[in-house]
Amino acid sequence: FRFVQKITDAFWRRWTENYFPNLIIQQKWHASKRNLKQGDIVIVQDSNLIRGKWRIGRITTADPSLRDGFVRNVGVEYKNPGSDNYLTITRAVQRVIVLVPVKDQ
Repeated sequence: FRFVQKITDAFWRRWTENYFPNLIIQQKWHASKRNLKQGDIVIVQDSNLIRGKWRIGRITTADPSLRDGFVRNVGVEYKNPGSDNYLTITRAVQRVIVLVPVKDQ
């Protein structure tokens, strides 16, 4: 049992350290990318969660900076496990991955 847990923990640690950051497209100076918008469905990276669990939430606030107009931090609303209410947290855009973007109108 301990051996299997050790292998699983090693796999999960490598996956979150090596693969997860590759999901985030980092085209910093080469191409412009879409700003996160209110209503986007995202996965939130959180190192305190149990292995295999992900927080999926909806962006509630995405305020662009006054200096250059890019969104740096977003408010993400997700369902509180074990209850019917929702929690709102603030995360940097580097810690969220867009699953379903809201349609531009």
